Amino acid sequence: MTRRLFPSILILLGLLVASPASAADERGPYIDGVLLERGPRSDLLVSFHVEGALVPQLRETLESGLPVRFTFWIRIDRPKAWARDDVLVDLRLTRTLEKNNLQNRFHVTFEDGSAGPEEPDLARAVAALGRVERLSLLPLDALRGGPAFLRIRARLQEFRLPFRLHRILPFVALWDLETPWYVVEVPRNLP
Repeated sequence: MTRRLFPSILILLGLLVASPASAADERGPYIDGVLLERGPRSDLLVSFHVEGALVPQLRETLESGLPVRFTFWIRIDRPKAWARDDVLVDLRLTRTLEKNNLQNRFHVTFEDGSAGPEEPDLARAVAALGRVERLSLLPLDALRGGPAFLRIRARLQEFRLPFRLHRILPFVALWDLETPWYVVEVPRNLP
């Protein structure tokens, strides 16, 4: 009896673990909607957004009054078999989301200090935080030669307390979420 029962239990557990519903829930944030296009000055423009970034940790952190930071790494490189990859672009963009508790609004700040949109809804604020539109990367002439690959990654991180206070204050939980690298070959002919 146990010889027949044990394999069937294993098969049932395997089906439950590999179900698409559980895989979708554990996917976490990821890069989506990547669009490469030719700019007006013959440069390469990229647009993309982060999906699945509205996680419970983000909501709890903002409600506690701490800001949340998104960091984007955008890289274009030309791989070489015999040497280090030829890096054409290596950018890092940082954006911060804060909650104004008096007005109950969310405010996005860009790395250069310029103010982004101010939204009353958290979902729209996170969408604005994770959206990059028509970012100029490099002139299209620099892409001549072998194939080049665009790599994009985002990290959603809680703001760190200064002077290592996060070690003294145990009730403040620190977390970081990273998206997997989004890799795509840059097409030779852009529209």
